Amino acid sequence: MAETGNISKIAEILANDLFSRFLWYDTGGWNQNWNCVKEDHFVKKRAPKKKPADATEPSSEKSDAGAIAAATSSPSPEEAQLRKILTHPSDVVFYYDEPYSLIRTYINTDLKSYKKGSISSFAIAAAIESLALTLECAEVSQEWQEKFVHEEKTYRIVGLLFIYNHDGEYDEAFDDILAKVNHDRLKIPRHSRIFVLGPRDIRWLDNVRLDLKELYFDVLPSEKYVSFYYPDLVRKKKVQVSARAATLEMLTGPWIILSFPANGQNPPGYLVYFRGPGKHTEEFLYLIDYLMHYQIVKQGTAIRIRTLQSQANAPATFKRAVDEYIENYDGQESEFATLLRAISFELMPQIKSQFSQIQIGMKRG
Repeated sequence: MAETGNISKIAEILANDLFSRFLWYDTGGWNQNWNCVKEDHFVKKRAPKKKPADATEPSSEKSDAGAIAAATSSPSPEEAQLRKILTHPSDVVFYYDEPYSLIRTYINTDLKSYKKGSISSFAIAAAIESLALTLECAEVSQEWQEKFVHEEKTYRIVGLLFIYNHDGEYDEAFDDILAKVNHDRLKIPRHSRIFVLGPRDIRWLDNVRLDLKELYFDVLPSEKYVSFYYPDLVRKKKVQVSARAATLEMLTGPWIILSFPANGQNPPGYLVYFRGPGKHTEEFLYLIDYLMHYQIVKQGTAIRIRTLQSQANAPATFKRAVDEYIENYDGQESEFATLLRAISFELMPQIKSQFSQIQIGMKRG
């Protein structure tokens, strides 16, 4: 149905807008199927629809959209419940370069657009299991590599399940649904991972995206001069200078940090998107300790912390954390204390992306 197609298109539009802001690229091929090359890839048959008592049985069953076939001609009772997978889907494959290794990460992405009542543990578990099989096959599929991988690049493949709630009414604990997934059923390749972005994750990242869009007209210089921040670690150094994108690890972490050069009258600095609730000073003490450890707090550098989900009194809690850190570190009147107190802490306006199915349909027609 056209309406169903438009709903599914919403997730595509949002994912493209969202991840391009985080400096991801797509390989150019959307909604592609490719052949399964694993002989042990099966899925359970769908239960047949009930028919009237006088209805005659068909001579044979059709496979699901050409993607699966009968397991055997004379199946056992167990085999009779399975169908061989013929193709795997790639809704879109994004990529970015890793900052700490000479590797390019390809993200085989499954885009879902669900209304509130469709987000169930059964649906999510089935989607994750399907994505795990897709990853296992992609690792050895020459067809997948020819479609999506750049030549002469060392790479890894990860999976991303993108669960967008298109009616905006889902506000439950998505983690409870993920906890019900049977990990023993997942065939995730040893060196790969599956990331799941639920409705709240997407809402958070979408607000960061929209906030960034506004700040590019005010505080930040052109996007080509901005980089997501990766400090040199004790055991890992940043080896790809050109690696500017926000990795999946950063996007699913407690904060997102960008670094930017001077822009007109504005000094160089860092923009920190803090995800926590901001209820306790310990949350901010941990963040301040991170900023201090990697020498982000320094003379001539501006630091802005922006948050969406924190409580209304989070700015006051942050101030108490700064005072506590100063008192334990270097005293109230030091230059360091002045630098810490100059950090800006702001609550972001909460914005929700709106999509019109009618407009999407007109664009596609």
